[in-house]
Amino acid sequence: MRALIVAAIGVVLVGCGRKDEPVGAPTPPPEAARPDGALSLTISLGQRSVRSGEAAALTITYANSGDAPVTLYANGLAEAGWFAGESLLVVHKGESNRYTFHAADPLPHTPTIKPGEKWTRTIADLATATRYGDVVLDGGTRNYLHSFRDAGEYWLQLHYEPAAPRVGDYYKGSLTSQSVTLSVE
Repeated sequence: MRALIVAAIGVVLVGCGRKDEPVGAPTPPPEAARPDGALSLTISLGQRSVRSGEAAALTITYANSGDAPVTLYANGLAEAGWFAGESLLVVHKGESNRYTFHAADPLPHTPTIKPGEKWTRTIADLATATRYGDVVLDGGTRNYLHSFRDAGEYWLQLHYEPAAPRVGDYYKGSLTSQSVTLSVE
């Protein structure tokens, strides 16, 4: 019994370590983060360059290259075509904003992607669609509409973290897309 209590205290203390310090705790196997290891997330732009005020479209694709179906879980649908649990990182002129999209519809949404298939959707206008996300600025969260009107380059990257309890037969890992650059003239 005493050995069990000492082991439990050791686990608690390891869990309290700072992220930048090695704590010696074993990392979970890849299967714990990705049930099948075969799901990927990519983004692409309708056009790499737009004029100020023109709509910039973003296509989002989840692809299953494994041999088993993968089901994503969201605690409802988000506005403007986003999927609850997605967040879009936008960097422009050194300023970084992360838009996190939450469910607006109270019913769960669970798309299943069969082996060798993709789930693709397009956000027609990033400037309009980002107003539905909460963005973290200077340590606080607020709703912020990014206009994509200022000239220059916008670096974009999408992240997915399941927006649901981690129970059931759903994908439990997180995904990050490659980055794309939108030029606004």
